Amino acid sequence: MSKPYPREALSIFRQILRIHRENLPPPMRALGDNYVRDEMRRHQDAQTSKAQWQTFVKEWKTYRDMLTGKADLQNKGGDIHPDVIAAMTPEQKQQFLDLREETQKLAAALGIPDSKTS
Repeated sequence: MSKPYPREALSIFRQILRIHRENLPPPMRALGDNYVRDEMRRHQDAQTSKAQWQTFVKEWKTYRDMLTGKADLQNKGGDIHPDVIAAMTPEQKQQFLDLREETQKLAAALGIPDSKTS
């Protein structure tokens, strides 16, 4: 049986969906909404420890703050720290690559320049 979400995770989930609705263009909103829903479901159904939930919520808070302009992005780029990638399972790495590919396709379709080339 899966454990229920911590209240904080559910609150962050709702906040992110609201921010997507208010700030993102429809194609990006659809992509973002689907991704956040999928991640929440995966973690709800997994054998997730308290420490894992805390990390999960912390990362989603950072994303929320980035979207609202509240994040301290000084000295932070778009790259994921190598230690984070090393800790990923093969399934997570593949999911990350798939997500990156989809966002690059969407950005190209919307005429958004690649941050690595601009």
